[in-house]
Amino acid sequence: MRAVTLEVNPEQAEILVKAKEEGSIQLTLRNPLDDEVFVEVKPAPAPAPVVRSAPAPAPPRPRAVTVIRGTDVSTAREQS
Repeated sequence: MRAVTLEVNPEQAEILVKAKEEGSIQLTLRNPLDDEVFVEVKPAPAPAPVVRSAPAPAPPRPRAVTVIRGTDVSTAREQS
């Protein structure tokens, strides 16, 4: 990471801080004799919203009880 020192007024500093918080900043060297003030701030594109539908609830399973008596096995299910 490289450090850059800029001479800006408070309004320009505010614009730079906002641009840094919203995305990245690109700097370009200019002719020092050029007096034109130019600040272009391109906000970072907003991330696309992620829309997910809730999964359908699973149908309730009937409860069952398995009864084992010796070698006999029977199952009793819950009445709805």
